[in-house]
Amino acid sequence: MNFFKESNNINDYFMQDVEIKRSPIHGLGVFATADIPVHACFEICPLIYFNRDLFDSHMRFHSVEHILTDYIFTWEAGQVALVLGYGSLYNHAAYPNAFWRLRTDKKNPAVELFAKKDIKAGEEIFIKYHPYSDSLEFIDEKESKRLEELGIET
Repeated sequence: MNFFKESNNINDYFMQDVEIKRSPIHGLGVFATADIPVHACFEICPLIYFNRDLFDSHMRFHSVEHILTDYIFTWEAGQVALVLGYGSLYNHAAYPNAFWRLRTDKKNPAVELFAKKDIKAGEEIFIKYHPYSDSLEFIDEKESKRLEELGIET
């Protein structure tokens, strides 16, 4: 049984019913241009994947982190992926309204984005960058609450 509503040809890369706008949360964000029903796939992003060592070598050589470091997804076997389309522009939320999954098919690798709940037209679409917020390089509201409960100042 397939729980996700997908395009007729899932191998196509596409984006539908989404646009980039200024986000009141942080910089740019991705917003729904039409209602997106729960479990609908609204974007399949092509990607370029490569070894993480490229960023590490750049940082060692130039003594500065590469600008794309904050926009990559962890991929298989120690690699990372630069996600094209709008894939790298979704903002993070501890309780997102969308989720992503990796499509590791060697012929058509992609990041697929799905609605976690009904998303209304005009609503910003959020994903969770990492399943464990303590693995993030910044503290999101979920991690902030957890640290507060432990009596740890941020």
